[in-house]
Amino acid sequence: MTLKPLIPAVLLTVSALAAPVPPQDVRVITTSDIQQGGVAGGAGMAPGAAPMKPGNGVIFGTVTEADSNRPVGGAIVSINLPGSQVLRVMADGQGRFGFRDLPPGAFSVTSTRPGWVDGSYGRTRPAGPNLPLILAEGDRVSGVIVPMWRFATIAGTVTDESGDPLVRVPVRVLKRTTVGGKTTVREYQNDSTDDRGNYRIGQLEPGEYLVVVPFQPPSSETVVMSEGGAARDVMVRAVSVAVDTGGGGGGGNWVAASSIGDGPSAGIGEDGRPLAFTTQFYPNSPVSTRATVLTVSSGEERSGIDFQLRAGPTSKVSGTAMGPDGPVQGLQINLVPSEADANAISIETITGFSDGQGRFTIEGVPPGNYVLRATRMPRQAGGMGQVFTYSVGGATVVENRGMPAGMPPSAQQLPNNTLWTEMPLAVGNKDLDGVSVSLRNGVRMTGTVQFNGTAEKPVPQMLQSIGIILEPADPKVGVQNGTGRIDPTTGTFSTVGVPPGRYFVRIRAGVPNWTFQSAMIGGRDASVVPIEIESNDLGGVVISFTDRPTEFSGTVTGDGTLEGTTVILYPADQAAWTGYGTQSRRLQAVRADKQGNFKMSAMPAGDYLAVAMPDKMANDWQNPKFLQSMAGNATRVHINEGNKANASLQVIK
Repeated sequence: MTLKPLIPAVLLTVSALAAPVPPQDVRVITTSDIQQGGVAGGAGMAPGAAPMKPGNGVIFGTVTEADSNRPVGGAIVSINLPGSQVLRVMADGQGRFGFRDLPPGAFSVTSTRPGWVDGSYGRTRPAGPNLPLILAEGDRVSGVIVPMWRFATIAGTVTDESGDPLVRVPVRVLKRTTVGGKTTVREYQNDSTDDRGNYRIGQLEPGEYLVVVPFQPPSSETVVMSEGGAARDVMVRAVSVAVDTGGGGGGGNWVAASSIGDGPSAGIGEDGRPLAFTTQFYPNSPVSTRATVLTVSSGEERSGIDFQLRAGPTSKVSGTAMGPDGPVQGLQINLVPSEADANAISIETITGFSDGQGRFTIEGVPPGNYVLRATRMPRQAGGMGQVFTYSVGGATVVENRGMPAGMPPSAQQLPNNTLWTEMPLAVGNKDLDGVSVSLRNGVRMTGTVQFNGTAEKPVPQMLQSIGIILEPADPKVGVQNGTGRIDPTTGTFSTVGVPPGRYFVRIRAGVPNWTFQSAMIGGRDASVVPIEIESNDLGGVVISFTDRPTEFSGTVTGDGTLEGTTVILYPADQAAWTGYGTQSRRLQAVRADKQGNFKMSAMPAGDYLAVAMPDKMANDWQNPKFLQSMAGNATRVHINEGNKANASLQVIK
């Protein structure tokens, strides 16, 4: 068996995989194969990756189906040592593979095969964390298991109210997950119906999903953009098109479209107004919060997920966007259904843009109550403008609104203020004209940066690598993160303006030997508890870094192997289990090593609960209901500022 041109030799026969010493007739991939040019280096490897140094270590194992332990033959198994080129081999018909002449180190062992979720050593659930395989000098490791899961499939039909098939209708599958302590969904896979109205969406990891047929506007072929103050129609019908509307030079406006199709027409109503098929989540809900959750297992074929769409009347919403200095051009305006606002996603949002005079028209809006929300953040210097993501005809569109082509950075007029608005909007059975959208200036946050400790302070130029982020505590469609930078000469910072609301302070990147500690304002740490930003600029924030980060470590004990154990540390205060943005500083999870040791760091001081469990149990570890169920088995831990805490945890079952 060969795999060309990737590798010249593969594992042909292996007997007694569990034996401590592999048989002499086993053909395996070695480090010398890659040094002699016989094995291709890893695709996608970082430039400069060197051939793996030879040693006398051996790794033998099997690729198996996770739920049944049946072998997965023909999988491509890769091992990687940081900084070295990847070695690959094809597993034989019994899923067996081997590598020899390996140097000591911490290897990642992964596997791929069409129709299967990528596998990895130490993984106990699809897309879960993996483990490094530690190889000492001369180690001969056998019995290595790399689990894999089959992709699942969801299929069905889409028809109109008469039962006739609808052709070229987009269907989306959304993956259900937990973010910020609350359940949300993200776009995952998609398809379009064929000439019989059938769709079939595969490559789904085992998990929970929603299925939706997104809103189909009366015309899904035209996207109206603005260029130089004049409206322009950009026809986008192909998959993954990029249209430059800036006159060349790479500095103008462009739109990238994905899967915008010419779906079926819903016709015209008796009153002459266009009809449209509005968004429908399976089985028959206009919003995601009332959709049915479908749970699919490894390799499952879930059929019969059918839709019957009903065409309804739509209206046109038009008006003018005005800011403190006059008309606001190029503004993205979002109409979010009021019922879904707190948990709305882009598929549920209808979007339009203002032209050079601030005028906008949004076609095909179904009747209902909406929140009209718009935010325009300051553009960045260097020719790259704002990037917007929105939906048109059920497709995802990404637009970069850049500077006029050919204009040098020094001549670019960058707006200094963020503009925003939010207002309720009721759309009935008639066109809604003359909507007045009044935008206000955003609110800034300012403060200073300090370094607490004895380590060498960073030079001023290094401060520019630290990014300051204002993250909304209650993420909503149309509300973006605010960003800020540190002035290297003064050590002060200022963010761009943001709409009033609750925000966390986050730090992106940093400087060597220093760890983010806190963002204090009014005696509260805004990186842990959201701060209310109201109508006036907020000053006096102190962002601190420390050279003595907190640490929590220990050991886990229990029956059997400890390497697959996950340790979760979370706040003792139940109120902190939700509403922490996209990632909490106080909620962490790590895997224990073979000896049961674990360590985590950089959490704020305070009271915590710690619990150890098999990783299979930790699939939804950020869900507040799961954390509550674990509280009775958890160990209480107190962590002081700048100190290290330690605990011994018993693995629960």
